[in-house]
Amino acid sequence: MRNPFEFIADLYDYNFQYYRWFTHRRLIFSDISADSLKADFKFNIFENNDSENIGKLIKQTTLIGFSTGLGLAPIKMALLTEFQKKAFRQALPSAVGILAVCTGVGLAYGAIVNATSNFRGQKNDSTNHVVAAMSTFPIMGVYAKSNKIQWGFFNSIVFAGVLGYLKYAYSGNIIGVDPSKQLPNLRSSVNPSHYKIN
Repeated sequence: MRNPFEFIADLYDYNFQYYRWFTHRRLIFSDISADSLKADFKFNIFENNDSENIGKLIKQTTLIGFSTGLGLAPIKMALLTEFQKKAFRQALPSAVGILAVCTGVGLAYGAIVNATSNFRGQKNDSTNHVVAAMSTFPIMGVYAKSNKIQWGFFNSIVFAGVLGYLKYAYSGNIIGVDPSKQLPNLRSSVNPSHYKIN
């Protein structure tokens, strides 16, 4: 296992170099195409090897967090203005806060998944996503009216279970079944060329 301080320094250097390239080439000089955007949106954080493609991983998790925030912010705004009868100016900071928190959770989630995988010797399993969920989702407890710590811990447990299982399932395992020990399916075991039309 690597020295944690060396690992953090390497991770920071890698991220700095990547985002400098992203800002310089992709944003300033518009080094972007429809195909590259399509590839970014189709990127699957569970099918990906957690120790690789950190740029795509963080972009996708950040995009998921941002999209979630865009969906929840209007709901929060409506609850504050329609039910609690607050002015628009008073409700707006709460809505923007939800957007910022969700985006931050997404960004941190992808970075922690990659960091955990590399720290564990480039292991690619559900543990990486469980650690990331347990590290990021407790922040959601700030929106509870009471027992914020308990609700934050509850959120982290729920999301850790869901996201960990998604990673487990995308690796080919379903409820503890090892796919390497299963019989081949009908499509792969039957060759159409075996059959001839009379």
